[in-house]
Amino acid sequence: MQAQVSAVQGIAVDDLNNDGKPDLFLVGNKWAVEVETGRCDAGTGCFLEGDGKGGFRWIPNTSSGLWARQNARSVAVLKGQGGRKTVIVGNNNDAAEVYSKGGLKLLQ
Repeated sequence: MQAQVSAVQGIAVDDLNNDGKPDLFLVGNKWAVEVETGRCDAGTGCFLEGDGKGGFRWIPNTSSGLWARQNARSVAVLKGQGGRKTVIVGNNNDAAEVYSKGGLKLLQ
């Protein structure tokens, strides 16, 4: 249900909570739509924790620390020295959002 509140435009697959199992982070929204439809802007990003068997459990944004409220089009996970991960959300006609270990509950 939580993954369907708005249009999904980007998905990152990575072990974001460092439990050895792949997780999903979905971003989206769609602001450029015809006037009679209204824009799809209810998305805040959706973190789905993987169980390693193909199942996923939604983790609220208040617990994950991931918030993608803009008109997001893409998401990527970059890996740095010592396994440090940074999540970058690309927003349409706006600045990118960057979540790293210091500001991301999952990666602490």
